[in-house]
Amino acid sequence: MSYKNRKINTSNIPKIKKGEQVLKTSCNITEAFNSHFTTNDEKLACEIPESEVHPLTYLQLTDSSFTFHKKIIIKTFVFF
Repeated sequence: MSYKNRKINTSNIPKIKKGEQVLKTSCNITEAFNSHFTTNDEKLACEIPESEVHPLTYLQLTDSSFTFHKKIIIKTFVFF
C-alpha cells in the first residue's frame, strides 16, 4: 500500500477530560496526550522482562552488500 492511497483520517478534538479537569485549548490537549503516553511508555518498559536471546540472532547473513554514494546536483537557471 503506498502512502498516496492511504486514507487520511483527521479530526479535531474540541475538549478532553483529564481527571476532573476539562481541557479545551490545543496546547493543553497536546500536553495531556504527551504526558499520558510518555508516562505509560515508562511503565510498560519497566514491565518488559529481559531477554536471554541476543537481538542479532534474529538477523540472517547475506552475500550482498550496499553502499551510499553522495550525489551532487547543480541546477542552473537562466533568465532572459
